Amino acid sequence: DDDSKNKGGELGWYAPDEIMPQIYAAVKELRSGQISPPVQSQYGWHLLKVQAHIQPGMKPLDKVSSEIRAKLQTEETKQHFASWVKNDLMKRHEVETFH
Repeated sequence: DDDSKNKGGELGWYAPDEIMPQIYAAVKELRSGQISPPVQSQYGWHLLKVQAHIQPGMKPLDKVSSEIRAKLQTEETKQHFASWVKNDLMKRHEVETFH
């Protein structure tokens, strides 16, 4: 009956110190895809399915280099586009903006 019902019960990502102790105890030993036994809290009864555990810390560069490259290219493309609009398109053409 809580707000997560509008998201299919999805709670999102939480660090161990951000969740109730009884919830953490129920999920800490579960592997991805496993479902907890019923857990009681002050809010009622819960069944929890672990989608994934993420280990804190830095990811190896070879695992994130493509993500970094894509983000930098996107940012650079946005900058070039904004510069083109301001310095070329608007100076050479009559541009009308609507808000």
